Amino acid sequence: MKPTKKQVAEFIRLQQHLAVDAGFSLRHEDSLGTREYVNQTSKAGAIYCTPFGHWVAVKFADVEAAKRAGITPANVYSGKHNFHATMTVDGSIKFEEFMLWVKADFGKFEPLFPETVEAST
Repeated sequence: MKPTKKQVAEFIRLQQHLAVDAGFSLRHEDSLGTREYVNQTSKAGAIYCTPFGHWVAVKFADVEAAKRAGITPANVYSGKHNFHATMTVDGSIKFEEFMLWVKADFGKFEPLFPETVEAST
């Protein structure tokens, strides 16, 4: 069953809240209301995050700094590290745990579910 526009909008607000809580600030908002957030103070370098509802675009500006912080972006050339299927339970947990990891500045954090080992995709 496809989510309604209202459900997608509510989920985007949740993703935005997770980003702000993890230290991201609004960088840009386009005419359609899509918001890009940035965290420039993490030990992984600048991280950009754009929630779209069913997926979240994440990009590390400095791939080498991200690696030193303990994460290898999914695309080691562009720094992209997107989260897909975030409206599913598993996808939502992975994105939320990633934001907890960012908030902990890539240190220790308490996972939402103990059996979840990986914080990134």
